[in-house]
Amino acid sequence: MRVAPLLLLFGLWTAPAAGADLSKIDRTIAKEPVYKTKPQYCLLVFGREARVRVWVVFDGDTVYLDRNGDGDLTAKNERFEQTEQCKDIEIADPDGQTRYAIRSLGTDTNGKGRNLTVWIVIKGPLTYSQLCSVELVDHPSGARVAHFHGRLTARLQNREGTSMPQLAHGDKPWELYASIDTLDPANGCYVVIYSNQFRADIHPVAEVQFPPKRPGEKPILRRYLLKQRC
Repeated sequence: MRVAPLLLLFGLWTAPAAGADLSKIDRTIAKEPVYKTKPQYCLLVFGREARVRVWVVFDGDTVYLDRNGDGDLTAKNERFEQTEQCKDIEIADPDGQTRYAIRSLGTDTNGKGRNLTVWIVIKGPLTYSQLCSVELVDHPSGARVAHFHGRLTARLQNREGTSMPQLAHGDKPWELYASIDTLDPANGCYVVIYSNQFRADIHPVAEVQFPPKRPGEKPILRRYLLKQRC
């Protein structure tokens, strides 16, 4: 069976012509504090060209957030004793029209290690919210990147959100997921738009092509509304 591309029923959400190359983003930090433990790093970047770079560094439970994007993590207002304190922080874009508001910041763990989760509200000509989950690593040179307000793509994916689902013959039910996101697995970027921002009557549509019942007949096409949201 074949899954056709996701039909774009999301109205206003369109992608810029090209996205930033996250592999070429400078991962140097101008100035760091004296850490008490082995620090863990990730990098938040903002805007189509990712010109705004904000480092997030964990020193145990202490968080350093480069809120002005200057690469200096030693300022007093950039040190937080708990992740819960990292909220309602706004970062300005050089375009003079857009601001990025950090609504919440937290961590979770999986089999591979510790991840940072961030909820950002983009305020500008178009206001919307995005969420990321990005891996924390032990050195800035290998920092994983979360790109907000970048190029957006509508896609079908598997439960893990990493690839197109592979369908097969049989009675086993399959789950299809749709998202509008900025995805760059090579650089650890997975940033999605909150689904609850779309009108309740707007749903993505998956078109599935089944093989014909008999040789020589046309394939069977079925369209499925993906109504559930998560």
